[in-house]
Amino acid sequence: MNHSRSAFTLIELLVVIAIIAILAAILFPVFAQAKNAAKQTVSVSNLKQVGLSLQMYANDNEDTLPYTRFGASPNALSWKYSAYPYIKSVGILKDGLNPAALLPDEQSALTTSTGAANGLYNPNRPVSFARGYFYYRAFHVTGSWQDTAPYTLGQIQNPSSALVIGENKDLNADYGPWMAYVPKGTGLWRAYSNWGGNKREDKAMTITFADSSAKVIPMRATCGTDGSLNAWQYDPASNLRTAGPGGADIDWMRTFCRTLPF
Repeated sequence: MNHSRSAFTLIELLVVIAIIAILAAILFPVFAQAKNAAKQTVSVSNLKQVGLSLQMYANDNEDTLPYTRFGASPNALSWKYSAYPYIKSVGILKDGLNPAALLPDEQSALTTSTGAANGLYNPNRPVSFARGYFYYRAFHVTGSWQDTAPYTLGQIQNPSSALVIGENKDLNADYGPWMAYVPKGTGLWRAYSNWGGNKREDKAMTITFADSSAKVIPMRATCGTDGSLNAWQYDPASNLRTAGPGGADIDWMRTFCRTLPF
């Protein structure tokens, strides 16, 4: 009686291994893209929640949005402390795709006494925020620089297209179109743009608008076209030299759009 054993030959094993390797090479990038797409969806959801927190803050403060900073320097509290009581989550203010989110922002090394003095968060539970999201106050709309005048929802035209929150990699939690897209040339992130959160090779970023909606849009789209207000709330065709407090020259507001390399 003959007993035969069936088994793969060496060539057959090599063929199987080669097929598995080819499939892995095809599928792994797809899995990575799906993972990034999921994180991007979470980013949009998070910034939607942040937008709603600003709306709730405004509702509780006579339609006035937060200042970019509260209290005296150097321990001034960022706007994130204003949003925190409404979202009650540090994680919502941390983006999963932004490499800078591994580092704290400029307002994350505060004493509990600073927080208690300003009444902005529970001093028994101090919080630390990651880098990644910035808050934009259109100072030229109020007629005064940054935090020297109230910024209300009623002052914002076309709230569904007016940028309030966006993405950056810098330690500063407040940014604006006067900041260049190109790297500063020094520091840890000198190889990257200070803008964006690693969305589409930093050619797009997640944005929260003044109506609390959020989506990922190309950075170039924030610059708009002549004849209408862009996301930064100025008309690219306008003469910015005659705008702002005292008719001062604020043409430098165009810096971001002028330095976009794409």
